[in-house]
Amino acid sequence: MRAAWAIVRRELQGELRSREIIPTILVFGALVVVVMNFAFEPSREESERIAPGVIWIAIAFAGILGLSRSAALDEENAALDGLLAAPVERSSLYHGKLLANCAFLLVAEVVLVPLILVLYNLAAWRTLVALAPTIVLGTIGFAAAGTIFATIAANSKLREVLLPILLLPVVIPVFLAAVEATGIVIRNEGVRYLYSWLRILAVFDLVYIVASSLLFEFVVED
Repeated sequence: MRAAWAIVRRELQGELRSREIIPTILVFGALVVVVMNFAFEPSREESERIAPGVIWIAIAFAGILGLSRSAALDEENAALDGLLAAPVERSSLYHGKLLANCAFLLVAEVVLVPLILVLYNLAAWRTLVALAPTIVLGTIGFAAAGTIFATIAANSKLREVLLPILLLPVVIPVFLAAVEATGIVIRNEGVRYLYSWLRILAVFDLVYIVASSLLFEFVVED
């Protein structure tokens, strides 16, 4: 894990210097939220039904842009080739990239999620705190699959188009579970139902991380 944390530090330091990934996620996510807010004028009950979907649509589209940019920077600077030449396991490289991508997404979500709740008149500290496990687990699952697919798409000239085509069908189960869990929190329907969806999210996270760790070596070698 020491190699993975070194890669995380490298990614975070690079982002602090360039400021390309997090602002990209934030700006695009905010635009999606604002456009969807103008498209609907919901009542309180409709807001509780619509907001979970809006949250994860914003995360999905903004996250795809951020993952694509992260992988593109590695290709442009030949950074990935340098990392592959280092005497570290390929799985450590994947885990480091995964943790960095999760960090970028979570930082953006700290702004995006409260913004959505405010726009839909659902903001409350209780809601934000209760949403944290769902947001974290959903983000991990999305980033786990997104990291490997972004690496695959980075070698293509059509990576901006190829990444969502490859990624979205795979992460549909994560988003379905995340939307359901988010709706339960917003509607305050009880912890018992929430735990069921959180367990489903945790299982998908584990499956995606294990599968991607095993496949990443073959992806980068090709």
